[in-house]
Amino acid sequence: MTRLLTIEETATELQISVPTLRRLRAAGKIGYVRLDGRKIRHTPDDIADYIARQHVAARHQDSPQCPAPSRRKDRRTGTTTSSGAVVGFMARRERTTSA
Repeated sequence: MTRLLTIEETATELQISVPTLRRLRAAGKIGYVRLDGRKIRHTPDDIADYIARQHVAARHQDSPQCPAPSRRKDRRTGTTTSSGAVVGFMARRERTTSA
C-alpha cells in the first residue's frame, strides 16, 4: 500500500511552507489524493513528479548563452501638462527670484 503523506509532511519533504504547498495544489502543479471529501494527502509519486517537472538541466560550456534581454525604454502613458524639460535646482531658483 502506498504511503500517504499529510500536507505538513509533504511541505517538509519539499522544504516549502504549507501555504506554498496549498498554492501549488490549487494551481494544479502538484497531484494529491482527497479522502473523505475533506482530507488531502500526497503520495511519494506526487512529490517525485513535481520535483521532476521543476528540474532544470545544466547548460554545457560549449552551448551558446542566451542573449541578455533588451532593455525597453519606458513608454509614457497619458498626457502631461509640463514641457518635460529637466531644470536644475539653481536655475529654477534664479528664475523665481528674478521674476
